[in-house]
Amino acid sequence: MLLNLNGHSIVGVGYDSSTNTVYLHDTWDYATHSMTWGGSYAGMTLEGASIVNLQPVSPPGAFIKSSPTNGATSQFTNPTLSWAAANGTTGYEYCYDTTDNSTCDGSWTSVGTNTSVRLSGLSTSTPYYWQVRANNAMGTTYADGGAWWNFTTSNIIYSHQFFFPLIF
Repeated sequence: MLLNLNGHSIVGVGYDSSTNTVYLHDTWDYATHSMTWGGSYAGMTLEGASIVNLQPVSPPGAFIKSSPTNGATSQFTNPTLSWAAANGTTGYEYCYDTTDNSTCDGSWTSVGTNTSVRLSGLSTSTPYYWQVRANNAMGTTYADGGAWWNFTTSNIIYSHQFFFPLIF
């Protein structure tokens, strides 16, 4: 708890309800001091108090890519990259390129908190390598433990033929 005194703030570290005594640490030494709740400390009156809840923060949790699957072939030139959510993420970035070297030779592109992105304008019959990473204030976690996935686009044009019976 932060105790806001007139002109200074100190940390409350304990309280004895039978005597209304607050135990505290100030910034002048390493000792534990005390004051009466609602009173003053070192000539400065207590003006307010604030509760501080510290939460442990760590990099985002492990997560996996889902599509296109690793080694997928005959992909359209506008595939959707998708992945599972990572706990503790504040945003995702993805990268794709045509060099198989497990690094981003282009640039990482932010997609906010979305867990997919649709690409466009890829070349046909080309292998692409891709990765996604989750970020927060404490660090970065790469999907699939850092393993890059690949897919190959195709120049196959799919068509549908419909047959209708002739009625005479």
